[in-house]
Amino acid sequence: MTHQTHSTEAETALDSPTYLEKQEAVLVGRVEPTVESVGGKPLYYSHTRREVVVAEYNPEAETMTPLGVVASEIDSPAAAVDSLTDSDLDHELSRVGETLQTAASLSETGVLADKQAHVYAMREIESFERGETAELLSVAPSTVDTTLRRARRKAEGAREFVKQEEESIAKPAQ
Repeated sequence: MTHQTHSTEAETALDSPTYLEKQEAVLVGRVEPTVESVGGKPLYYSHTRREVVVAEYNPEAETMTPLGVVASEIDSPAAAVDSLTDSDLDHELSRVGETLQTAASLSETGVLADKQAHVYAMREIESFERGETAELLSVAPSTVDTTLRRARRKAEGAREFVKQEEESIAKPAQ
């Protein structure tokens, strides 16, 4: 299995929209062109199906038709992308896919809950706009605001804890 990072050229060549509103689906990458029968096809995370699917995009209908499921019954978009990365499918992640992979790593630390990790990665690390973050995560913009405030507080608390621990370790024993 190979995994490559995204490139602007690759995302443009994919010729698929980042978000499909009718199906609440987010483009997370594409199958490598060398993969037999589905090479070059987009990979979407479907909020309603809670799956990552290899899909055929229909520009006239502005919909995607799933051709196969890559990762299903996943609790969050980040976990789905993380399981995609662990699969045997050669793929390339989009910017959103990479951001969700970052969110999975943040969530695994235990400092941030899944939703907080999603929003924090999108807004603080990758600088997605508020509305874009809400759309891609299929939540209200006000939810993005509230979740980001909570995530920032937790992240700051974790930084403060680490700072205090480092200072206590650095103090000579008395």
